[in-house]
Amino acid sequence: MKKFVLGIVPIWACVLLACTTLEKETVQSDPALILWYAQPAKNWNEALPIGNGRLGAMIFGNPTHELIQLNEETLWTGGPVQHAATPDGPGNLQKAREAIVAGDHREAVHYLKKLQGKNSEAYQALGDLILHQQVDGDISAYSRKLDISTALATTSFSVDG
Repeated sequence: MKKFVLGIVPIWACVLLACTTLEKETVQSDPALILWYAQPAKNWNEALPIGNGRLGAMIFGNPTHELIQLNEETLWTGGPVQHAATPDGPGNLQKAREAIVAGDHREAVHYLKKLQGKNSEAYQALGDLILHQQVDGDISAYSRKLDISTALATTSFSVDG
């Protein structure tokens, strides 16, 4: 995985970052569709996702050492694969169902793996965008939000009031 520093960020990453700073007033927010947190994310599972289905990022929301993990849809594990279903897929599915009903989960997993094909593929991260910000003072009023109705992620805080 590559690590990017703000002076050498590719232009598409700047566009992705700029898209997250649009004015909230352009679209009406629905309070029921806002995820909010009072602290930065400690790991990937706590980060806020943004993206358009092709480009994406996970925003951690750390005021002094922001980590934005970037992704792009063409980055996958493995090599070229055929995306056609396995020819014996329906038979393996039926055998897996029968094994589940019989309580033989090990056998069911055996047949389910045959449905995946040679390489089921997994996303690979494009890179980390790390933003260092010098903060001289105490941080307060921290808030990290994802407004699902407007597709806007924000991190806000105060320094020394």
